[in-house]
Amino acid sequence: TALTTHPGPVLDAFRCRLAAPGSQAGDVLRVLGEETSPAVAADIAEFVRALLRARPDTAGHVAAYAERRL
Repeated sequence: TALTTHPGPVLDAFRCRLAAPGSQAGDVLRVLGEETSPAVAADIAEFVRALLRARPDTAGHVAAYAERRL
């Protein structure tokens, strides 16, 4: 996937998407939760941490993401 081969630009695109009014964090986190490549796990984890810090209102979506990943 593009996320595996180019994680920086893909995660940047997700950041831009989440900055837009009416953005759906749950949709983005569902896509990220489907990624199974260990090569991008740390990048995704940092993305999710930063999202939660910047937007505490996404805590429910982050919790659902974490549950899916476990």
